[in-house]
Amino acid sequence: MILFDRVTHYARDNKPMILDEVSLALPTDRRIALLGLRGSGRSSVIRLVNGLTPPRHGTVIRPARVSFTIGGPPVAVSPKLTVAQYVQDIARLYGAIYREVIDFMVEWGDAEPLLKRLMGKLTNVERSQIMLPLAYALPFSFYVVDGDPLGAAPKFRDKFRELLKQRIGESGVLYAAPKPHLAAALCDSAVILHDGDLVFFDSITEAMEIFESELAPLEKPKPEEVDEDDLARVDPRTRELSEAPEAGVFF
Repeated sequence: MILFDRVTHYARDNKPMILDEVSLALPTDRRIALLGLRGSGRSSVIRLVNGLTPPRHGTVIRPARVSFTIGGPPVAVSPKLTVAQYVQDIARLYGAIYREVIDFMVEWGDAEPLLKRLMGKLTNVERSQIMLPLAYALPFSFYVVDGDPLGAAPKFRDKFRELLKQRIGESGVLYAAPKPHLAAALCDSAVILHDGDLVFFDSITEAMEIFESELAPLEKPKPEEVDEDDLARVDPRTRELSEAPEAGVFF
């Protein structure tokens, strides 16, 4: 269990209030969707869970070995480090064997051509080619995902999908999906973040029904939003991510 003990958290100057004296136990053997409206603070909750951000008040107790944020920026990275140096530092930080981590990354992400590159010079695609196999190579018992867990490298998405299935078959996950239906495709339970509260639901179906009927209508679309069908026509990867859960985005 990951325990929130009277946790209060906000961005700055008490606004916006993300969590208001929340006490909650998150089971680390479940696949948990993190549902919330745009701007509700889901990324902040992810960082509280894996310890990247301390709460303003209260305590988060995490006896499980929690991952860094998958889909987020690299952890504690100096842009002047080579990829190999960065992996060595992260392997040491999480108690893994460097050579085994590198071998895993080469097998799953074809990382060898990138090992001598500087972290600060990697493209987004190359960064996901490094960070996803690195996350799945490390001995985590609970993964936290903020965004796309399959990365931006199109030719590796099928391999990363298979790897994701393997890992969450052995471990738990907290997933802040870019769209709720993607969370429903991956998860079996959920927490809903709203108005300073974080509530756990044992059933993803029940949580999705409440979110879609009570919260989703409150969300205003971004003024600059492009029609999703138009976006899918020009971006094959977006089309894949926009499909309904039954289309098998993950499984």
